[in-house]
Amino acid sequence: MGKKTTVGRCCIAALAVTWGAASAALADAPAASRSQGPPAAGTSAAGAVVVAGTSAGAAAAAGTSAAGAAAAAGTSAAGAAAAVPAAPWTLSRALRAAETAPGRVALAQLRAAEVAAQQAAARARSRWRNPQLTWSMNTVPDLETEHTVLVKQRVDLSGRRALRSTASRLRAQSAQLRAQRRQSLLRQQVRRRFYALLAAQQRHRALVAWLARLTEAQRVVAARHRVGEVARYDDLRLARERRVARARLAEAAAAREAAWQGLSVWLGEPPASGWPRVQGALLPQATAGGAPRAALATLARRPDLAARQLDARALRSEGRAAARRWFPALTLGAGWRHLSGAEGGGHGLALQLGLPLGVQDRGGAAAAALSARADVVDAARSFDQRRALASARSAATRAHLLATAARAFERARATETPALLRTATAGYRGGVVSVTAWLDAHRVATQDALRSVAMAARARAAALVLHQTLGGQP
Repeated sequence: MGKKTTVGRCCIAALAVTWGAASAALADAPAASRSQGPPAAGTSAAGAVVVAGTSAGAAAAAGTSAAGAAAAAGTSAAGAAAAVPAAPWTLSRALRAAETAPGRVALAQLRAAEVAAQQAAARARSRWRNPQLTWSMNTVPDLETEHTVLVKQRVDLSGRRALRSTASRLRAQSAQLRAQRRQSLLRQQVRRRFYALLAAQQRHRALVAWLARLTEAQRVVAARHRVGEVARYDDLRLARERRVARARLAEAAAAREAAWQGLSVWLGEPPASGWPRVQGALLPQATAGGAPRAALATLARRPDLAARQLDARALRSEGRAAARRWFPALTLGAGWRHLSGAEGGGHGLALQLGLPLGVQDRGGAAAAALSARADVVDAARSFDQRRALASARSAATRAHLLATAARAFERARATETPALLRTATAGYRGGVVSVTAWLDAHRVATQDALRSVAMAARARAAALVLHQTLGGQP
């Protein structure tokens, strides 16, 4: 009797479990299915068994899908890891790549062509003029005929040829200095775009951190919403904040990619890889309040200013050559003369001497014009040098003050922002802080991170201006 009672109780328990599973399945079924009426008990039990089996199959399929997704994710991660270079671009590596890029090759060809042209002009001006061969015949009918063959050479005894040759050599040196200036401008382009990309990467990283904090906040809000501690408004407000964060992150990603495209042109357009693609310090190193005196002393030797000084010297050399036009340039001739006539003939040596008379043009006007042009070039160079000095001092002061302010702001942010976020999160969980105030704390933290990047970028821009003003040499 006791065994029958035990078996009966087990059957009843089994039927209760089966009916509970069937009820749960019906509760999860669509309303249209439930409107058809309650099924029989046997059908309910069978349905429950089928549902349980289907759930097990779904779990297995989910496990298979998860495994496949994990394998696919692992394959994608492996492919992405293979695409990422061993080390991102550094500034020194970028400058070396720019030296062999098409733009740098074009500059080298331009420099070689300009220098070769000026050197050829210097060689041409240093050479003597070609001698002149003349032949003449004078005839007196029925009396005599005279033939004369002469070789004439113009001889410069005033030194004008040497002065003009010196002017051409100075212009060749000036062309080399201007080519150096263009190379420094190319390096400056690489530096400017490198740090622009570095700043874009840091802005993107700050927005990624914001979105990650909002994702964590969503879990907190969802947990409180399930137990009825918060209203639906908190979910909607957080969802709206995440949409804003994703939109700003998309804009930052577009700006980051645009900055990379601007840099890759100067690097020879290397293939794109993973992020980050450049690495380095955006904030410049600490410097003195003003431009160093040693750096300012080298300002006069900046390639473009030194090139103008050589241009002025070349003009003055040509002016001295023009001022010597009053000195006669002799033309010497020597040759053979033959005379034949009715009564006989003969031949002998023929000599000739030519001497120009400096009556109309003694070269004074040309010399004065060249001297005035040299004075203009010197004055422009002096003005540009003073302007560069003012720009260097201003940029040095600006870079120093901005870098100091950026460091102070970053130190304060590193300690205050985590405390702000911890306090706001604890207050929200305790019901003291509203969701708006909590999200405002996250937004303020992101704004502070973006402000830190902006301050460092402005300090770096001032440092780049100082570097380029002082010559832009590596």
